[in-house]
Amino acid sequence: MMQRLECRPLFRAGVGWGLALFLSLASGCASSPVPESLRRQAALQPSSFVELKSHAAAYRDRMVILGGDIVQTRHLGKTSEIEVVQKALDSADRPEQSDSSGGRFLAECPYFVDPTIYEKDRELTVAGKVLGERSQKLDEAEYNYLVVGCDYLYLWPQRQPVGYYPYPYGWYGWYGWGWPYYYYPYPFYYPYYPGPAHAHGKHR
Repeated sequence: MMQRLECRPLFRAGVGWGLALFLSLASGCASSPVPESLRRQAALQPSSFVELKSHAAAYRDRMVILGGDIVQTRHLGKTSEIEVVQKALDSADRPEQSDSSGGRFLAECPYFVDPTIYEKDRELTVAGKVLGERSQKLDEAEYNYLVVGCDYLYLWPQRQPVGYYPYPYGWYGWYGWGWPYYYYPYPFYYPYYPGPAHAHGKHR
């Protein structure tokens, strides 16, 4: 079974179909970092990673878009190899935050990929042609990896904790100098501001 990669709606609710269609067409799938030329080549790909991995020979030289969490990046002389735990992709082709995975794959790049940047647990999206399978050591057992090329790599920015934002070091009036506070989404400020009367020692 093949899956067609298409522009997905920008909004799920709260906007008319006509407006949603217009915005989707106008955006040209701008929400995905993968170049449109590669998306067109990957317009038809297997409906699941498990199917792709199980029939790698049948899909050889087919362009696919995959993603997941980096396990490790190895520099192998003139090439680099990125081991990835596969994750399903969201509407922007970013790996979803999930414990579900179809397995692991190797992105084989004919150029240097810096292991200190493409490091463990970073989220990665890869567009490349299926190169086949490779069996190699995973802990104490042999593991059969799907191998894809590196026509395009996108290393996603690290996610920020929800509900926190930094307040930069500096002068905060009568609080003096200080390091960043991290605010919680509560209906009051922290540090607590008692109001003008209490702040200046005035009581009525």
